Amino acid sequence: MKRRLFYSLSLLLSVLAVSAQAQSAKINTSATSSVRVAATATGALANNDSVYTEVDTAAAFPGGNEALLQWMASELQYPESAKLEGISGVVIGTFIVEKDGSVSTVEIVRSLDPACDAEVVRMLQKSPPWTPAKRDGQQVRMQMAIPVKFALDKPKSKKKK
Repeated sequence: MKRRLFYSLSLLLSVLAVSAQAQSAKINTSATSSVRVAATATGALANNDSVYTEVDTAAAFPGGNEALLQWMASELQYPESAKLEGISGVVIGTFIVEKDGSVSTVEIVRSLDPACDAEVVRMLQKSPPWTPAKRDGQQVRMQMAIPVKFALDKPKSKKKK
């Protein structure tokens, strides 16, 4: 009997900044959501090309967090190889929202599986332009992080009569 594999993507975001050294990002594990974003409050050095993590107004996805969740849910594809191998877990991707709102420097800071990692990178690189962050009234570059959970639903068992 073929086992049907389903996957779910439950997303809850409160998009916050992460430190310039994304490796030291702290993940909020107290929330019950599958996807979390955490932050540390450190600013960047003051020059025009600095990447900030502490800003007056954070970068925002067009339409807000709900629109981001919908876009991610429609864009993200569970890799077939990961489904077949039963791989599930969290990938954390970081990226920079540039002054013009474009997304650059997409990196994985918490890996799960090469195929899942590549899917998160692909998805983030396709992101539509964001509203740039502002600091002291000026548009600035801002580093962001988004953890994405890949989860396979358990097959439904037949109830015995």
